[in-house]
Amino acid sequence: MVPTPARVKRDPRWPKEWQVDWETCEAHAVPMVNPQDNPVESATATAMREAYEEIEESSPSLVKHSVNFTHEKEPDSNGLEPCVACGNCLSGCPHNAKKSNDKNYIALAIQASTFGWIILHSEVQYIVKVANEDYSENGDINGKQCGRRWHIYFDNLEYIAANFVILSAGVLGTTQILFQSERRGLKVSERLGFGFSSNGNNVAYLDGSSVPINGQGLKKAEFSKIPLQDRAGPTISSSYTSSVGFTIQSAIIPTVYPHLLLKGIATYGWPNNYWLLHDVIDKLKYTIGVNSSKGMILNSMGYDSGNGRITLDKSTEKINFTTPDDPLLPRKVKALQRITKRLGGNLFMSRYRSMSVHL
Repeated sequence: MVPTPARVKRDPRWPKEWQVDWETCEAHAVPMVNPQDNPVESATATAMREAYEEIEESSPSLVKHSVNFTHEKEPDSNGLEPCVACGNCLSGCPHNAKKSNDKNYIALAIQASTFGWIILHSEVQYIVKVANEDYSENGDINGKQCGRRWHIYFDNLEYIAANFVILSAGVLGTTQILFQSERRGLKVSERLGFGFSSNGNNVAYLDGSSVPINGQGLKKAEFSKIPLQDRAGPTISSSYTSSVGFTIQSAIIPTVYPHLLLKGIATYGWPNNYWLLHDVIDKLKYTIGVNSSKGMILNSMGYDSGNGRITLDKSTEKINFTTPDDPLLPRKVKALQRITKRLGGNLFMSRYRSMSVHL
C-alpha cells in the first residue's frame, strides 16, 4: 500500500464524495491485506537510495507490502508462509507468502454468504436481463416465485441465473462484458468506454548497471547459495515521489519474464546490431552463475489527462485501449535517464503504455 499523495486529492477530478470517507475505506482495507514493512533493504533499494536525487524534488514514499515478512506462518485459516525474498511476486508468489484474490476477496465472499459457491475455469461473456420487468425485491412476480431476473452467460448456451449481479472483472474485463451485453439489449450509459486513466503508468528496464543491483528473481535451487538478506526481496523494493506529480519505483524481474522482450523487441533503446547476441551471452552467464543480474525494472506513475478510451472490435469481439494523454511523460523519461546515468548501464523504454496494473 502506498499513501495517496495530497496533490492527487487536490485534483478537481477527485470525486467530492471520496473526500468524506477515503481515510475510512483505507482503514477498512488494512486488516484485510495486513500490509507490512520489508525489514531488509534489497540491493535495488540501496541503488535507488543512492540515485533518487536524480528525480526532481523527490522524497521517499512509504511502501507496505501485502507479504508476510515474519519468520512464522500467519495464524488464521488463510495464513501466509514466511516470505523467502525470491523476488517473483510479479508473476504470482510461488511460496504462498503474498495476499491475493483467493485469500482476500473470494474467501471473504464465501464467508459472508450462507449459500455461496464458486465456478472455476469459467469466463463471463455477457449478461442478459430477463424480459419481464415486474420483479419484486425478492425475485417474485405478483407474489409468485419465478425465475431469476438476470442470466449470466459463459458462452451462447451455458448460463446461470441470479436476481442481483455485481460486475467486478477489472476495468478491461468489466467494460468488455458491458459492451457485449449492450449488443444483446442491455441499456448502458453513453459514456461507456470514455474517461479512462492509466495512472500515468510507464515501465522501463535498466540493464548493465555498474553497481550490484541483483534485480532478478531467484529459482528455488538458488536459495541454498544465497542468504535471505542478500536475495532480491519483494517485487517493489523502493518508491520515490516527486512534488511535480509522479512516482518512480524499483522492481524485481521474475524468473519467468524473458529479458529479450525488456531489452528491445517491445522497447525503445536497442543500442546496436549486436545487442541480441550480447543478451544471449549475458543470459548464459547468469544461468551458469558467472555473474549476477545487474538490471531492474523502473516503474513510473502519476496523474494523466484521464481521456483514455476503450472500444470493442465487433469483428473479433476484443477490446482496444487508447491511452490517455500524459503531460508528465517527458519529465518522467528525463528522470529515468538521469537515474541510468547515475547507476550506469542502458535504459530501455516500453513501446507500449502499461496499464496492466494501474488502469
